[in-house]
Amino acid sequence: MNELSDRAQTVLERLANVQQVKQQYMAIGLAVGLAIGLTVGVVLGLVLSQLDDTSQRTVSNGRRG
Repeated sequence: MNELSDRAQTVLERLANVQQVKQQYMAIGLAVGLAIGLTVGVVLGLVLSQLDDTSQRTVSNGRRG
């Protein structure tokens, strides 16, 4: 009976470790996802603002001509 309780204890400890590792990976995944999302958002914002600037320039140049 004592051996059985020892095994149960080790199984519970392993399960706790698995849960902890899962949480760590989820936290890392969340951080990486946020970083990628922010980077893509900033790059898209810069690209779109550049496109907007160039379209305004061509319109203003066309009016002058």
